[in-house]
Amino acid sequence: MPKTEIRGAQVKDNSLTGDDIDEGSLIFNLTGPKTSNYAIAETDYCIVADCNGGGVTLTLPSATDAMSGRVYVIKRLDSGNSGGGNVLTVSRNGKNIDGVANDQVLANRDCSVFQCLDASGGWILIGSYMAPL
Repeated sequence: MPKTEIRGAQVKDNSLTGDDIDEGSLIFNLTGPKTSNYAIAETDYCIVADCNGGGVTLTLPSATDAMSGRVYVIKRLDSGNSGGGNVLTVSRNGKNIDGVANDQVLANRDCSVFQCLDASGGWILIGSYMAPL
């Protein structure tokens, strides 16, 4: 059976080894809220955008073989819930998402989860939440 691999910064008491996941919770990087265009960094995990003041584009990193498996959670949460007709665009950065050459658009309170396949496969959408109307 393959070992669990934990990449990135260790949390709490630095005892995480892959076989020893006994922490009460894990901590992931939180970025934002972003109110202007932002190039998502490899070290980001959850990125929050606020489109209250205008449209925002979040650009995924270029999908590479080295990034295979990396996950990004993107949440739109407009301050005052008043983003109106402004748009949050998730730019695919030249790679496909689910095999299609289209960027993704999120409405207020929506959330999407993207995972990198590899350089040739690009990105896949592995989860999404659409706020009720």
